Amino acid sequence: PDNLRVARSLHGLAVCHICQATTQTTKRKALLRQAKRSLEEVLRIQILAGERCAPADLATTYHDLGIVLSKLGTVAHHNEALAYFQKALSIRIDAFGSRENLLVAETIREIGKYFLFFSPADADAAAAAA
Repeated sequence: PDNLRVARSLHGLAVCHICQATTQTTKRKALLRQAKRSLEEVLRIQILAGERCAPADLATTYHDLGIVLSKLGTVAHHNEALAYFQKALSIRIDAFGSRENLLVAETIREIGKYFLFFSPADADAAAAAA
């Protein structure tokens, strides 16, 4: 339980970094990288906690990692973000029992943005050009 409290605090810190990144453009990438590191540590703690970690909390961490990675903006980051969004969606549907939930809808929206703004065909073309 103590580790999960630390994870909640780290998650809060990561959210603060994400919010700061939207207003402090000169430090944007550094703040997003810090948020990513914090969320990766949160995820590590949550996975180690196993059943003691609420599925909704785990899904939120995956979702927020997807947000950070999509904001970092490289092809690899976008593809990794999609994988995190898909994990979050799966957990949220299992946790809430349906797609008719605001958090489920939020994750579906982020997956939709991926396909709208950064399609797999674009990712393949960018990877081939690199």
